[in-house]
Amino acid sequence: MRKNVLRQICALLTLLMLVPLVACNDQECDDIPSATDDGVTFLPNAAFVIIHGELYTANVEISSACVYLKKAWNAIYGTEPKMKSDAAIYQELGNYEIIIGDANRPQSKQLMQSLGLRDYTYLVESEHTVVICGGSPAATYEGVKRFCSDVLGYQNNAANLNTLLKIGDSYTYRALYDYQSTTLNGIPLEDYTIAVSDKNDMELAVRLSCELGKYSGNALPIVSFKKLTGKEKALIGLGLKDRSNPYELAQEGYAFHVYTDEIGAVLCMTSSNRYIDRAVQLLNDRMEITNTDNNGINLLVADCDEIFYGFTTEIDQWILDSEINTEISDGVTLIEKVYHNKNNAPYRVYALVVDPTRNELYMGTTADSYAYSLENMEKESVRGHMEAAVANGRIALAGINADFFAINGDYHPLGLTIKEGELISKTVSDRPFFGIAYDGTVVISAGSQYSSDMDLRTAVGGSDILVRNGHPYTIGTSENSYGGMEPRTLAGVR
Repeated sequence: MRKNVLRQICALLTLLMLVPLVACNDQECDDIPSATDDGVTFLPNAAFVIIHGELYTANVEISSACVYLKKAWNAIYGTEPKMKSDAAIYQELGNYEIIIGDANRPQSKQLMQSLGLRDYTYLVESEHTVVICGGSPAATYEGVKRFCSDVLGYQNNAANLNTLLKIGDSYTYRALYDYQSTTLNGIPLEDYTIAVSDKNDMELAVRLSCELGKYSGNALPIVSFKKLTGKEKALIGLGLKDRSNPYELAQEGYAFHVYTDEIGAVLCMTSSNRYIDRAVQLLNDRMEITNTDNNGINLLVADCDEIFYGFTTEIDQWILDSEINTEISDGVTLIEKVYHNKNNAPYRVYALVVDPTRNELYMGTTADSYAYSLENMEKESVRGHMEAAVANGRIALAGINADFFAINGDYHPLGLTIKEGELISKTVSDRPFFGIAYDGTVVISAGSQYSSDMDLRTAVGGSDILVRNGHPYTIGTSENSYGGMEPRTLAGVR
């Protein structure tokens, strides 16, 4: 009889051991985290706030998740929690927080470590803390909806008022993935860190994390560049050409740079929002995929350096009709060009080409006084400035208007203004400037970069830097661009 009892016990143990093996043999599997359920229920107070990752502020799915939770919370408890980034001060026992997604709180960081790209989990940790996070923003959104449905009883705008929460309530959704391991250029994907230069990179960062994570389910962490140590073995830098230097990228376009250094692998990408799809497609086009042993996969992206500027095909094309070149003095040529566009509308362009070794670019002012200052501003035309320069003993060959100015005020210029080495006015709102140093060097830069060490003899401000290092940089995208067809003046150096 004792042997029969032992057989029954062994059979029961065998059956119990088989249950988890069979239960997860589906396409998707639900696990329960090892949280302690002490059975304590409580009614949340109005002090709860929703905490999300600081870098995820601009992410649509995280924002939608927060808004959805706010709506559910208000419908059930009659209060609408505020939303704050994880930069808010954390006090373990002092704050009432609903932590959403990849925040810097220890609770979410611990849970995130076990989540794949499509996985999500929620946990009522205590009367002070609720945690909801997923392996991606999309998964986090699903986790919020599941929490609102399971725990709060909120679904399709229907809600039970004043629902009690129970400490230890938790749920984890886990998906199955195609590969057991994934490497990128020979380094495990989980060793990579995505570093963003600023919040404008977040959309691309999330896309890359999901694009690479789909092969193995590993969600790549996204951090601010300022939090890097410089010793990361594998780095995906957004807006960075290497571990320290940013791309000189136009405001429209994308850049792609891959290399291996003495530390490890670096993949650098940056893109304006309009070209994110093209940038991600470029990554996929350059990626070679090979299977490895033990149901693994290796992604290989060869070293490259590619940059694309998104202006050339979007600007109305002009067709040249005529060109007249007139040499008005030694080293000064006036070029007149007449164009038409696809609708046969005419455009006339005048270019003054000046040899700086034989001529001087000079900033004229009212009465051409060397005692010129913001206090004695007077409104004057370009011709009036030229005539004042001639009266002051100069030979004036040509003149063009320069910076914008306070047309309804005291007429002071809006950008950097330097006359014969004297700083007359500093820039407003970091406007770009065009300057010439005493040694003849031409300086085109942003106002915040100005330094007396530049030794500028002349400088005038402008609204936009159009070309930098021989490439299109920005066209009509700054706060100083007024749009529409207007006469405009440009200055540059070959």
